[in-house]
Amino acid sequence: MKLMLRLMTVVLLWTAVAGTASAAVTRAEFEEWRARFVEDYRAAARADDRGEGDDWSAAKAFAGSLWPDGIADNALDELHAKHTLFPPERKSYTAPAGVLLAQVVQNSDFAGDGGSVSGATLHPKLGEQPVEIVYTKAWDDGDRVDEFLRKSFKRSELKAPAVGKLQRDAYPFLIFHRVGGKLYLAAFSREFLEIANAVMTMQIASYAPVEAQAERG
Repeated sequence: MKLMLRLMTVVLLWTAVAGTASAAVTRAEFEEWRARFVEDYRAAARADDRGEGDDWSAAKAFAGSLWPDGIADNALDELHAKHTLFPPERKSYTAPAGVLLAQVVQNSDFAGDGGSVSGATLHPKLGEQPVEIVYTKAWDDGDRVDEFLRKSFKRSELKAPAVGKLQRDAYPFLIFHRVGGKLYLAAFSREFLEIANAVMTMQIASYAPVEAQAERG
């Protein structure tokens, strides 16, 4: 069940493009960005818990980690509108889509630099400004997720492409733009969302019997 891929605003267009030469993104830069994203998410979740979301927007809530001219905020706005971005008051056997996406980001690890391309080659709304590709290791529970991704990408093995090369349907990646020398998230790729699809599918499969038993009392 590809629930995350219903976020059509963040699915990038199919374009087989190669990255261009540029200063490679480092692990330290990625980890510094990830810390900013997690901080933004936790602060936004606390504000939401206090009921401070009347004029909520991802662009404001994630100002420390999102590129304002990108499209990642569209995805987060959509998840917030569906009340799935933050943990619900009632415990659930499966994490809501937005909570799961935040968990995937928090558990992501740097796997390689995919080079720099014009944003428009990936999505018209990203414009002509350069964006940088960062491959991300899937998840702590890597074996089952890797198997899911291999099937999804139709690959015999899951391996990050060569440094500086952007390759579609090969490995999860995030799209960034630099502002003041720092990385800011421009978009979630469809390849990255497949990690969330994998984890959600496994959660549903694991807890369906539990939920059925709970309903029977």
